[in-house]
Amino acid sequence: MKINGCKDVMLYVQTGMLDKAAEFFRDVLGAKLSTERDLFSDFGIRSRGAWLGLGTGKAIRVEIEESISETHPMGRQVKRVAPAWANLALEVENIDETITELRTKGIKVSNKVRLEEPRPEEVCFIHPTSCFGVTIELWEPKGEIPPDGEW
Repeated sequence: MKINGCKDVMLYVQTGMLDKAAEFFRDVLGAKLSTERDLFSDFGIRSRGAWLGLGTGKAIRVEIEESISETHPMGRQVKRVAPAWANLALEVENIDETITELRTKGIKVSNKVRLEEPRPEEVCFIHPTSCFGVTIELWEPKGEIPPDGEW
C-alpha cells in the first residue's frame, strides 16, 4: 500500500458546539474555514472544514462534525462518542490494490464506493475492530482536488 498523504482528520463535537469549535480553529489556530456543508444533513450531522497550515506550504483539513438527528446511524454515532477524534483519512495510490493487500493481511475493509461530490473519488474504510477503535478512511482521488478551504 502506498500512502500519498493525509486527506483529513475528523473531530466529533457535542451537539451545539460546531460553531464554537470552528471559531476555536480559526481564531486560536489560524485555520481557514469552509462554509457549513449541507451534504451530510441526510446522515444526521452538520459538518464544517478547518484547514490548518503545516508550515510546509500544505494544509490538513480537520472535518468538524456534530449530530443534528439520531434517526440515522451516523448521527447516533457522533452523538454517542462526541467529543472525540474519530477518523483518519489517508490518500492511497491505488485503492483496489490497497483493499486486496489489506484483506490478504486479515484486515477488515469495506468495499470501495465511488463518490462524485464534492470531488470525484473512490473511498473505503478499515473497520475500527482492525485498528484499535478508530475508523481509517482510504481514498483515491479520481479528478481535480479543490484548493485548501474548499470542499
